[in-house]
Amino acid sequence: MDPAFGAVRSRWLLVWFVLSTVLAAVVLNIGASTADDAARQWQDASFIWVDYGLLALLLLAHARRAGLSTRSVFGRFPARRSALRLASLGVPAAGIAVLCIYVTFAPLSFAWPDAVQWLLFEDVPIFYSAGPPYPLLGNIAGVLSVVLVAPVVEEYFFRGLLLRRWTHKWGPVRAVVASSVLFGILHADVVGALLFAIAMCALYAHYRSLWPSIIVHAANNAIAAVMMVLAAHGGLGSQLDPVTVEQLRAAWWMPVIGGLVAIPWLWNARRFWQPISGWRFETARAE
Repeated sequence: MDPAFGAVRSRWLLVWFVLSTVLAAVVLNIGASTADDAARQWQDASFIWVDYGLLALLLLAHARRAGLSTRSVFGRFPARRSALRLASLGVPAAGIAVLCIYVTFAPLSFAWPDAVQWLLFEDVPIFYSAGPPYPLLGNIAGVLSVVLVAPVVEEYFFRGLLLRRWTHKWGPVRAVVASSVLFGILHADVVGALLFAIAMCALYAHYRSLWPSIIVHAANNAIAAVMMVLAAHGGLGSQLDPVTVEQLRAAWWMPVIGGLVAIPWLWNARRFWQPISGWRFETARAE
């Protein structure tokens, strides 16, 4: 482990995370009523850019003070063929996400239907709007925030800095669990996000570079963005794009397809897995 991570302070990383979110919400007046979906879409897209842009600057400054260069955290970018192969993993990742959403929320919808309806279908940011007036620049900003900004900054924060700092302090097992739990509870689909975070930690350990997890994260989000755009234009229908708990319960076939997509990949990837206690997160460049 790079000794510079001994100078990184995880409590300050968390402070920067909260501070950037609060400042972005204040600057953009998040929570204020908006006239239409187009205005809400621009507000939600801008929030990601401002929040994560500010967070990235704070994290880079903190890392510099600790003696960490950006390259020592990110490592080497994979070759083109490897990058394309990694991008293809966005498909099974999306399949696992669909499976986890259904398995988690379909049963919960019988006990707390209003809460599930609000969490999954009402209290959601709008990153793409197909309604008039069509916000072209806002839609571009929204899609890029999902596909580019969020994967890079989240991987840098959760895996590049927080995971490696906690590994330096506690060892890999507690670091992977703690950073993945934190990543999970910050997403609506806690179970799916938790499993996704652990998989990203595994990629970081296997490839000794942060870029593979960024690529897979971006590919997974790109699939979600495509579905988001299609849904906004009415290209999916209620069966593929449920908007009520009743439609979610009826879509029993979605987790089946998600599992069928993910299981072959999980079976093929079994040879790469090893006990978390053996995971190492030094980047190849640090050798």
